[in-house]
Amino acid sequence: MIAYLAFLVLAATAPVGGRDAQMKCASVLEDQAAKLRAHSHMLLADAEYAESHNNEMSPDMMQRYISWYRDRVAEGAKYPDLTSAILSASERHQRQRSIIDFLDYEKREREVFDLEVRAALIEACPWKTADIKAKSWPEGL
Repeated sequence: MIAYLAFLVLAATAPVGGRDAQMKCASVLEDQAAKLRAHSHMLLADAEYAESHNNEMSPDMMQRYISWYRDRVAEGAKYPDLTSAILSASERHQRQRSIIDFLDYEKREREVFDLEVRAALIEACPWKTADIKAKSWPEGL
């Protein structure tokens, strides 16, 4: 995320093309920077909560997990009922597996988000494609 903020500045400098291209690039840069800031605030809030609450999920992350869990069950995943408090060993394993699956899902979602931001920047500022790729995941860093 932080790397994106660094190359946002680079992408806006020395454009090839006219004033319209510069304005479009600047507008997209501002929009993407706002999205990145909001996303980074969410991630930071989740991390800070976990650090101060014995690695528990933040309330926002718990809501995302519950929504994700219900969607997976509706799709046929064999997870125990979310409201069940007394679980067999097999059900406890399934519940733990669901948490691991959710965290993997969240990671994939972050990667998709990063790629979407990068694609938007490249589309808006094509003269800076090499710089954007060099300073972003997966080619950069």
